[in-house]
Amino acid sequence: MTEQSQVRHKSLVEDTGKRVPDAKRKLLSNLGISLISILLALLVAEVVVRTSIETDRDGQQYFMGQPLRPFKPTIVQTRRTIDKYLESSTSYIVYDPYTGWALRPSSQSKNGLYRANSAGIRADVEYSLEPDSGVVRIALFGDSHTHCSKAKIEDSWGYQLERLLRDQGYQVEVINFGVGGYAMDQAYLRWQHLGASYSPDIVIFGFRAENAMRNLNVFRSIYHRSAGVPFSKPRFILDHGELQLVNSPTVPPEEIITTLETLDQSPLAEYDTFYDEFYEERWWLKSKLLAVLAGIIRPGIIEGGDAKRFSESYRMDGEASQVAIAIIEAFETDVRSRGAEFLIVNLPNDNDVANLIDGKEVIYADLLHYLDSTYHVVHPDELAGPSDVDRFGGHYGPGGNAIVARALLPEVVELIENSQSDSSG
Repeated sequence: MTEQSQVRHKSLVEDTGKRVPDAKRKLLSNLGISLISILLALLVAEVVVRTSIETDRDGQQYFMGQPLRPFKPTIVQTRRTIDKYLESSTSYIVYDPYTGWALRPSSQSKNGLYRANSAGIRADVEYSLEPDSGVVRIALFGDSHTHCSKAKIEDSWGYQLERLLRDQGYQVEVINFGVGGYAMDQAYLRWQHLGASYSPDIVIFGFRAENAMRNLNVFRSIYHRSAGVPFSKPRFILDHGELQLVNSPTVPPEEIITTLETLDQSPLAEYDTFYDEFYEERWWLKSKLLAVLAGIIRPGIIEGGDAKRFSESYRMDGEASQVAIAIIEAFETDVRSRGAEFLIVNLPNDNDVANLIDGKEVIYADLLHYLDSTYHVVHPDELAGPSDVDRFGGHYGPGGNAIVARALLPEVVELIENSQSDSSG
């Protein structure tokens, strides 16, 4: 190598040696700037989220209407409702140790729309324990869609069914044992503790698929924060396939608040499916941005009533379906053991009806198929057309209840005729 080449080589090596540290410094500088930018963006996002959060009276935080973890029990609202209840002797809903709550005997709602007779049954008349000779007695059990909340008594499907039957010459009386907010377990227990004593000939159970989720709940306010009912409810669990009742008798009103405040230490927490890990404090939830992201990735259930949120829970091997099936089986067995007929009427919501009209399956299709294959189920949606979908939204109005009554009419007539035929034979 010539002297001139050696000089060029030495210069090249020196330049390369200088560029390598410079490249590393530039890379590290770029990474540092990027990291700082990310941290600043996250900080800004955290500030934006925090300034957009709304907090209710119980400390439950919301971002754009979505609840943030950790969820908070509704202590304040429940305390106010309980206090009003304890101070009142005229409320329409009353604490009941067997079912959690029931209709107060000889009461009416504040708006005067609902009235209960002396036995705590939605009715303007009194009923004897035994029906008059020749009268077919029909008893209805279920939640607010059987009670027919938001509807006058004469617009309820039970009243309309009674009128249709009488118009066809049948001597019948329809007794409405429905109670707002009930789950399937409570409807069954209301049959056992009250309804059975009225010796009905036909029992109609108003089936609402969403109620399968209520079966897994103990405190109504945990399942549905805005629910007006402050009480707890009994809960059936399955132990080796057998129904066992927990929280019976239910928590007295005077102990509700204390129990909710210490629910994480109560044995009842184990049985309330909706009092879950979303109520637990986690260190990383101090970041509200992370809390929002966690809610997007996996939203929790803080408001019941929307069956779409429970689509996976309606699997036939899931607890909701299994408990519902066991309750309905026990209900039907008890009814038949007392010599009465058992009939189920499916009470779908507007989305269900729209899907069924379009030939699509509802999200609880497997459970409904099972009931169809095992019991006598009436489907009001089969009488509905596209213009009727809105009649099934929320609590049914006169039109929706009329469709339910018309759907039940031929099925009930058949049961009456078969019973009379068997008696005469």
